[in-house]
Amino acid sequence: MTQSQLETRVQASEKEIKELRVMLEERTRDVSLIKVDKNNLEMQKREADMKIMELTNSLKNETAFQQIVSQRNQELELEVRQIHRDKTLGLLSPRLPNNPQPSRDLEVVYPDLAAERSLQQKVDNIAVDKIRTLHSKKAQLEIELEKERHERVKDHAELARLKAKLAVYRSVK
Repeated sequence: MTQSQLETRVQASEKEIKELRVMLEERTRDVSLIKVDKNNLEMQKREADMKIMELTNSLKNETAFQQIVSQRNQELELEVRQIHRDKTLGLLSPRLPNNPQPSRDLEVVYPDLAAERSLQQKVDNIAVDKIRTLHSKKAQLEIELEKERHERVKDHAELARLKAKLAVYRSVK
């Protein structure tokens, strides 16, 4: 082999070495990017797992809350039925719209009747107040239940999104 042939071969080898170095640098960058992506996906997986745990706990709490609300609604309904039953049995009399207050004349002539009417009015007022309170409590609990349902739907949507993300992560892994 001649000197010029050796020089040509050396130059070709140097060129190949440069190309191999460039390829090695590209591969090293690719590996680094893959490692960064892997770390990011692992962090996202951990975040998704934490969010799933949070949503699961939230769902358990929401279920317990719904049971409490349901139980309270049943108690309120029983109380309303009791008041209606007492009213129909005559234990609570309907208010007299034309004569809301017993007259003083009746108190003098019929003290027992006046006292009974006064007592009956107090009982009626208490019953009406209880019914109003129960209806407002029921409305408030229904509003809270609707809010909780809305939150639960949002949580389920978030959970589905995170599960999909987790599935993508697992398929990439």
